[in-house]
Amino acid sequence: MQNNNGNNAEKKFFLKMVVDNQKGVMARIATLLARKGYNIKSVCVGSHLEEGEASIIFIIIGKPLDVEVAKNTLGKLINVISIEMYEEKDVVEKEDILLKVRKHPDIEKKISPFGAKISGNAGDYVIIELLDHPDKVEAFIEFAKKELGVVDISRSGANVMAI
Repeated sequence: MQNNNGNNAEKKFFLKMVVDNQKGVMARIATLLARKGYNIKSVCVGSHLEEGEASIIFIIIGKPLDVEVAKNTLGKLINVISIEMYEEKDVVEKEDILLKVRKHPDIEKKISPFGAKISGNAGDYVIIELLDHPDKVEAFIEFAKKELGVVDISRSGANVMAI
């Protein structure tokens, strides 16, 4: 994916948008990105500071110039209030996951080195929660699949904030 020419190398970029929280806005944004051939690696959407606004975080893998063009194109959409583009070095990146696993006698001991915790407990299952950098979340998921027997998973998508 990376090559020696820094301007043509594909990298991970974060687009943080503030938009009007209205029907169809997300569909127009996703359609525009798909039409331009961008692969959306992750999306995280939630309420923003003001009533009627939403924050959308996209992770896009691409060349710097191409992602800048996408940013500028998205910024022209009528429902986009603001849009910023960041690189990994510019942000704190976290992802939240919930895993449903079968109960094990020493489960807390197994998950504590990862910083995970039990957030729910009923019947034969427990819900484990982890909030961390996506790379660490991915490593925990692989561990949990092998060691704990994951029954179900829910992921938030990466969330970022500029430093």
